[in-house]
Amino acid sequence: MSANIILQEFDFTQPHLDLSLDGFSGVEPIGRWTDGEIARIMVAGDTDRPRELVLTLDARPFVAPDIGAQLVTVIVNGTTAATLRFSAHFQREILEVPVSLAEDNVGKPLEILLNIDHPGQPSRYGMGDDGRNLGLLLKSLAVKTRPADRDETSSSPYKGLPAHQFWRRSISTVEPHRIDPVTQTRFKIGRNAQVGTAGSCFAQHISRRIMASGFNYLVTETGEGFDEQARVANNYGVFSARYGNIYTTVQLLQLFEEAFGERVPLDRAWIRPDGRFIDPYRQQVEPPGFADEDAVLADRSRHLAAVRRLFEDTDIFVFTLGLTEAWRSRRDGSVFSAAPGVVGGAFDDTEHEFVNFDVAQTYDALSRFLEKLHVINPGVKVLLTVSPIPLIATYEPRSVLVSTTYSKSVLRVAAEMAIREFDWVDYFPSYEIITGSFSGGLYYQPDWREVNALGVSHAMRCFMNNYIEGRGSTATDIAPEAVRSASASDIVCDEEIMDSVRI
Repeated sequence: MSANIILQEFDFTQPHLDLSLDGFSGVEPIGRWTDGEIARIMVAGDTDRPRELVLTLDARPFVAPDIGAQLVTVIVNGTTAATLRFSAHFQREILEVPVSLAEDNVGKPLEILLNIDHPGQPSRYGMGDDGRNLGLLLKSLAVKTRPADRDETSSSPYKGLPAHQFWRRSISTVEPHRIDPVTQTRFKIGRNAQVGTAGSCFAQHISRRIMASGFNYLVTETGEGFDEQARVANNYGVFSARYGNIYTTVQLLQLFEEAFGERVPLDRAWIRPDGRFIDPYRQQVEPPGFADEDAVLADRSRHLAAVRRLFEDTDIFVFTLGLTEAWRSRRDGSVFSAAPGVVGGAFDDTEHEFVNFDVAQTYDALSRFLEKLHVINPGVKVLLTVSPIPLIATYEPRSVLVSTTYSKSVLRVAAEMAIREFDWVDYFPSYEIITGSFSGGLYYQPDWREVNALGVSHAMRCFMNNYIEGRGSTATDIAPEAVRSASASDIVCDEEIMDSVRI
């Protein structure tokens, strides 16, 4: 590759009449310190300046001992170019910041803003009597051309692509809590839109965030006639209807077909060890159990009516894909919410079987559901997510870690296939936000499975910023403490029952 060509170079140990500076202290033999939270550098325009540039900064950070890190966001002509993180106080760094100018900015002055997250006063830390709010010491700044390809007569297809398509520009140089992998959305959620949800445990975080923000969360099975305590105890309002967790796309399709009279499952009610009865397809929604089979069937009839209303009335349907492993009937293929014999019923290998759905099976059920949903509700929009919560157990004879990777990979591929086939379906990357290597595992509880409040906050902030109409990053930049109540301790998760009976 050819060398960078220096277009302009500035020595901050000397006064410069051709530079306009704000938020800097005076000239020192070692350079100039930023003083405060924002520093501004104005570089004169140059008609020969290309769109693709590199800013080279010779700098040293002020890292406050009680914080342990300094964060500096570099914004050029209104666009964030990099977020720099420093952990070693006053260690010299030669920083290369790539810049892609908008077409209408070529040749115009460069406005370089340095946003300092943690400016500190040396006097506060026993470093003399300096009372300035220091952030970054600049010794020099150079504006250079971007290195050209080896074959300068050719044009790389990657040239000019936006920063979010490059790892270093959108991940490596961005502070972890500021990473937002949502780059475009197919629709927004307005305040009057009726939003329905279903899926795995993690889906409940989205429903709670929508409710807490005052948006129109659609609940068609409210537990009318019960007091608040009874509604909570019997799982009303956890999802839009009282179906419990719907972990697989096959479950979702079968629920839709049953609600609209397209299928009638053979299993009707199972008895528990205590003599009470349960619904095989939502085994834990009624913790006290039902008195008899008729009570199960009556409640299921009411439930299916609520499901019909949900699918007919929802404007936005959010579904979180959770698992590929399931247990089903050998007689009619019906998928149960948990294995027979765990909560109720009795396992019989002549009637029941384990299944681990592959990509074709998972997507076939998902696409059929989407097609059927669109027929009865032509204006509906669907937002798919993949749960970042690992499997609590696997029935495959291998490590649960390996099974988790398989399951999440299948679900992610199925979601991708759906957004390519249906232009009214979108994907929200909660899985990528929580599991991404950039977080260093900080978004999980000590068991490395449950997502903690910090991770929920990050995912929900990205969701609100990108999908909620009229909301901006400042308005929804909520602290982790604001979502403590949405931690794993009060999230309803049917899968947990498998761990409780592992012995």
